[in-house]
Amino acid sequence: MRTDANYAKRTNIKPRRNWINLSFVSKVLPEAIEAGDLGLYPAQISFTICGTSVKQYVAYGFEDAEFDADREFGEDEFSLNDMHPDQMTKGKENANCPVWNPRQYFLVTLKHRIRQVREEWEQVVVTLQDALSGRKSHSLRWYHRMLDLLHILLPVLDDTVGIWRNFIADNGDIGYFSNSAAEPCDPYVRNTLHIIHQEFGLLERLNQDLLRIQTRCEKEQTSTGARTMEQSNYSTMLMLQYIGPLSLVMSFFTIDEPFVEVERSLASFVGFNLLLILLVRLVRFVVEGQMYRPQWCDTIAIRAERLWQDDRDIIKKTVAGGAVLQRRPTHEWHKKTD
Repeated sequence: MRTDANYAKRTNIKPRRNWINLSFVSKVLPEAIEAGDLGLYPAQISFTICGTSVKQYVAYGFEDAEFDADREFGEDEFSLNDMHPDQMTKGKENANCPVWNPRQYFLVTLKHRIRQVREEWEQVVVTLQDALSGRKSHSLRWYHRMLDLLHILLPVLDDTVGIWRNFIADNGDIGYFSNSAAEPCDPYVRNTLHIIHQEFGLLERLNQDLLRIQTRCEKEQTSTGARTMEQSNYSTMLMLQYIGPLSLVMSFFTIDEPFVEVERSLASFVGFNLLLILLVRLVRFVVEGQMYRPQWCDTIAIRAERLWQDDRDIIKKTVAGGAVLQRRPTHEWHKKTD
């Protein structure tokens, strides 16, 4: 995450990465961003060790340093006696006191690099949380843009955490750091793995925080959309109930030769308006009454239909053309049978 809009204009970066503009986030933060627009720059760190034995190996490290002006290694930092920052570990380890074991060196580098990744993600999550809580409510478009951003971020963070799950699985690559299946890990290796595991645990928590932000944005988006629709329906109702009759009466009064002779005066103008308004309200009352008819009305209608059907079933026509009630058989359960 960077706060300089000039980063978005860099075109000499290879490979070219997309700058994610977060200006909609910076506008709602409690504290204004001083250094320009806020944005995200996707970066990648790669590190590998290869060699013929534990005593002959070469370590290769690659990272996107274009957006970090302080990452350049200055001549004053080079020293053979004092602290000489190891660039593989982001300057955290002393290159004059090297870690000779390649497995240990890999884990040490991973420890510092995953901490760097966690700090970057932590800054992103905290910024999004502050933006979401900076105001009581946001616009519908703001929630749309936030959800689009989360759809980009969540898969990346979830994949990062998933890689560590696969690494520490029973058949994962963590077994490579034991000399044999029966021999436990070296205490130094075990301690380093524990620190790395804690860092990935913090990344897992950040992933959960992003999921909670997504859930809240989805709820707020639905609520905001419902309020917007309700306001739109209310405005439409006002147009239909008041502006519509007024426009109709004004159009009628502007006709040179109307099909109905009406005295054109203020009283007739107001009277026609009131009449049309009442008619519109009556139509709305009838239509909405059919749409939102109480359940007890349906119940009464069903029972009345059943009673009418039962009455028709027990009425029998006579030979003379009259109608009599047909006697129904009843259960004589109280009589004893031999």
